[in-house]
Amino acid sequence: SCLLATLQLDLDNDTEAARIIGEALERWPEEACVRSTSAVVWAYQNGMDSASLQIETIKLADEGLSRFVSAYVDIAQGRFRAARDRYAEAYPDWLREQAPGIDRTNWEDAITYALILEKCGEPELATALLAGSEKVIRTMPRLGVFGYGIGDAEVLALRGSATEALAALREAARAGWRGPYWRWARDLEQRLESIRREPEFAAVFSEIERDIAAQRADLDVTPNLRGHLELE
Repeated sequence: SCLLATLQLDLDNDTEAARIIGEALERWPEEACVRSTSAVVWAYQNGMDSASLQIETIKLADEGLSRFVSAYVDIAQGRFRAARDRYAEAYPDWLREQAPGIDRTNWEDAITYALILEKCGEPELATALLAGSEKVIRTMPRLGVFGYGIGDAEVLALRGSATEALAALREAARAGWRGPYWRWARDLEQRLESIRREPEFAAVFSEIERDIAAQRADLDVTPNLRGHLELE
């Protein structure tokens, strides 16, 4: 159900995603994946500020996602110190100069924390976190369940290297990156905020939108495939 809802989000079909995850919530209200995905669907439909209404729903379900969504709501509302406190509690060692312990399980948290530290006026610590994340990214493939996706573009964007960040984003799109949650990256991802108004940013996501539209059209005319995607 979570994967199907995510797929529908990436197919630009919020209504169907909400239907799927709504039915899943009725059946499995305590499942971490279901509750977490519900919060993401809510943010897509109502915006990041409204996502705060769903935070309590996911706190016990997914600590990492709860921290991420809570911090992004804090950022949207200008509460940067509150966002910093959330990550400082989870990763106290990262406040040291070399930011130890960044690995394949938490490199995305490190990038988010770097964003927060920059907004709090702590660029040295942010730089260390970005360097640690980048080191991990270099050991990973771009695509796949355990790939880094557009992590390199996010690191470069936070460093202020707009040209390089846009080139990395373009490279990811050409390699086949489509998310999950490509629309989150386009519309809500704060790590990409510094390049969001660049023409190349819009061009990359326009190409992705066209590809997704084509995929959705193929799905609409393939009844057998649609049947397999229905919630059992």
